[in-house]
Amino acid sequence: MGYADDSQALDAKLNDLKNNTTRLVLCAGEPADFSEAQTNFGVGSGKRLGEVTVSAADFTGPSAGDIDGRKLVANAQAAVPITITGTADHAAWVDTSNSRLKHVRPLAAPIAVSAGQVGTIEAQTITDRQSAAPA
Repeated sequence: MGYADDSQALDAKLNDLKNNTTRLVLCAGEPADFSEAQTNFGVGSGKRLGEVTVSAADFTGPSAGDIDGRKLVANAQAAVPITITGTADHAAWVDTSNSRLKHVRPLAAPIAVSAGQVGTIEAQTITDRQSAAPA
């Protein structure tokens, strides 16, 4: 028996990310929740080094996945204002309207950033894969 998922169902999740992510945040460490992603590094458990406001226009997709399923790409952001000096190793996608941490992923490589400068978040791809047969 084959396994398949409805593309509309997979796209619903990806469109939620696309339509409700309002900021991409460079973080020092992996934020566990919205508060950590939106609190400056060095303040309590804050992780934010800098952030950039985004809209649905900053995303490509959903479209067919590279292997299967569906994918969404957050386009690269080359001018992320940095407010705190540190080493960025994660990017967080947040919905500031609803105080939600939407998605977190590690950067390809950690980058040192300095307050008052700009950082870069490379393009980020989320793939929602087709279901697999149970093991």
